[in-house]
Amino acid sequence: MSQSLPSLQRNQNEEVELSTVISNQTTIELGITNPTVIQVASSDQDLIESSPSPPPPYETSEEPPPYDPPQRVHFSSQEAESTSCAPSQETNQRDPESESTEVEIMEDSCCYQQRGKLVPLFVVVAIVFISVLCSSYSDLHYYEMGFSRNKLNGKTDSSKVYSSGRHWIGPSHSFKVFKADAHIEYFKELAVFNKEKMEIHITCSLQYFLRKEDLSRLYRKYGVAYKAIMRSTILAAIRNNAAGYSIDEYLKSRTLVAKGLLEAVKDVVDGKCCRASCTDHKCRTGCVSYDTCTDKQRGMFAEVRFLQLQDVKITAEQSQRYLTQVLEQEKKDTEVFKQGKTVTEKETELLRKEVEVLAEEIKQNATVKANLISAEADVSATAVLENARTSGLEIMFSTLNITSSELKKSLDYVRSLNGHSNVNIYIGFSHMVAREGP
Repeated sequence: MSQSLPSLQRNQNEEVELSTVISNQTTIELGITNPTVIQVASSDQDLIESSPSPPPPYETSEEPPPYDPPQRVHFSSQEAESTSCAPSQETNQRDPESESTEVEIMEDSCCYQQRGKLVPLFVVVAIVFISVLCSSYSDLHYYEMGFSRNKLNGKTDSSKVYSSGRHWIGPSHSFKVFKADAHIEYFKELAVFNKEKMEIHITCSLQYFLRKEDLSRLYRKYGVAYKAIMRSTILAAIRNNAAGYSIDEYLKSRTLVAKGLLEAVKDVVDGKCCRASCTDHKCRTGCVSYDTCTDKQRGMFAEVRFLQLQDVKITAEQSQRYLTQVLEQEKKDTEVFKQGKTVTEKETELLRKEVEVLAEEIKQNATVKANLISAEADVSATAVLENARTSGLEIMFSTLNITSSELKKSLDYVRSLNGHSNVNIYIGFSHMVAREGP
């Protein structure tokens, strides 16, 4: 049975037109381009034998065969019912063997066609559903943010700002993308005037970031052309503020100049308002609260964070003039230094002499005080010694029970002589003899 179905479909050159007319009697017209005997094959071999052989290829010298109009074969309503999937009633009057063959072929052919139509339809529906589902998601990179834009009418919904990630916005929407990272502006050899009204050329760069909470306001006011407006505004702020610095500050204090230019640009671009959250972002000192801030105070709805002053150039004439000024100033400073040196030396000599006189005075006063202290100490020591000597003699006289004044004087005299190293004392004679030793 599986081989009979492909055999019935081999004649691909036949074009069949089937039309049904519903009336008192149903008529089915079958148009066949090539006249062929229609019969039901009981086997694959019969179908192969009954199928017409392919026509020979036409040669270029021969004309094509004349057009043969399709023939119409009419069947009755009972015969038309035999083409459906259900078995017809006429098969009951045929040969049982051919009847079973016809019914089986017709049922398999009809059911195969129905299944063949359902499977592609399901595949198409699944493909369409998956395509719509996938196209409903749109991505924003980590350095992007944006609004939802309708691809059908081109309208942009600026009420909601989308951050980086994958978002469900529908198949008919896409993102209008804005940069969430740094916007870099580079100004090469920008001509400005300094404080001395001299034209100089500076090269600088800066980086600013769009504020997410103010992106809707920026889009409504400037649209997608905000970059050109931002650049022209920054350029004007730099030129206006550059006139407040001298050539010496540009050449010697570039950090100070860069900081001043940054603050001037911040006043124009950042405005006076705080960020929506000063915890997550750094707010300027003295800024106005975000909730009470007006659009005029918001600046250009961006934040300038960094500015680099890279190069400062002056003309050759200006350079020569500046060098001449520097040399004259150096000469002047040299003379002033020499004069100051002489004055300083005189003042130093005077101070040295004053210090020497003061030191000599202090030294003499210290010597006098030292001698006085030494004399007072000697007197005090002598007084203490005599007092101790007197007290000792009194104790000794009292202990020895000496009451005679002569004995007291003799004992005091002996003690006085005993205090000299060159005196030799001899005891045991009736009288004492004192003499100096050798």
